[in-house]
Amino acid sequence: MSFFQKKETSAENQSNQKKAEEQEKLSEDMLINLKKIEKSFSYPENNALRIRNLHLTKERKSITLLYIDGAADPKLINRYIISPILRLDGQNQGNKNTDFIFTLMTNVLVSANITKITTYHEMITNLLNGLTVILVDQESIAIAVNTVGFQNRSVPEPV
Repeated sequence: MSFFQKKETSAENQSNQKKAEEQEKLSEDMLINLKKIEKSFSYPENNALRIRNLHLTKERKSITLLYIDGAADPKLINRYIISPILRLDGQNQGNKNTDFIFTLMTNVLVSANITKITTYHEMITNLLNGLTVILVDQESIAIAVNTVGFQNRSVPEPV
C-alpha cells in the first residue's frame, strides 16, 4: 500500500509544483526575469526569441523588449513600441512621482491591446501568442502589447 501512496504523493507534488511555477511573480530585477525567460526558451540555442534592449538616459530606465521571431511583426514593434518609447526619453523627467508603467500604458504606447503581466507564466503565454513583452528594470510588472504578425508559410508539395 505504501508504494501506491508514494506515487500519489509524487503526482500531487508535481501538480503543486506546476501551479507554483504558473503563479511565480516577476522580480523587480529585470536581469532575473530575462534569465528565467531565456532558460524557458533555451536561448541562445533557440534563436526564435528576440531581445531588444533600450536605455532611456534622461529617464534613467532600462527597458527590454521580448518577442518571438515569426510570431510578432517587427514593423509593428518598431512603429508602435520602440519609436514612442524613445520619444518619451526626457519628456517625463520633471515628474518623478508618476508610475512609469502607467505612463507607458496610457500615454506612450499606441495599441488597442495592452495588458499588465505579473507572472512568468503570463509572460511565456503572451510571447507564444505573438505579443511583445516589455520589461522595465526595477518594476515587478511587465507589459504585453499586441504585435501579432504570424508569417504565412506555404504548404510544401508532397514528395
